[in-house]
Amino acid sequence: MKLRIKGNSIRLRLTQSEIRQIGAGQTVREEVCFGTGHLAYALHADPAIHAPEARFREGEILVRLPADVATRWALTEQVGIEERVAGSAGNQLHILIEKDFQCLHKRPGEDESDHYKNPAA
Repeated sequence: MKLRIKGNSIRLRLTQSEIRQIGAGQTVREEVCFGTGHLAYALHADPAIHAPEARFREGEILVRLPADVATRWALTEQVGIEERVAGSAGNQLHILIEKDFQCLHKRPGEDESDHYKNPAA
């Protein structure tokens, strides 16, 4: 799973196997280790919620999706899920969760065998 952050926006891109995990109700989690600590980020399908949510606590970004939304996304051709949720100080957090496509221009040393075929290829 890839994480992109820009301003008040986060984007998660998932491979085919990661989307199968989400569709099966499992959590997908990654971690970046620094010399002084770490940043973790996770996506979780949760049957107890009705709208996407995001939180940051103790060095972890957790994005939760309603389980039915996650399952429908995993089993269809739907490319992404986009939501704006309430943030702090009246701001909105823009969340975008997408299927990760193969790049049109191959990069040396990058394995994209688990990525979705790029529709523009």
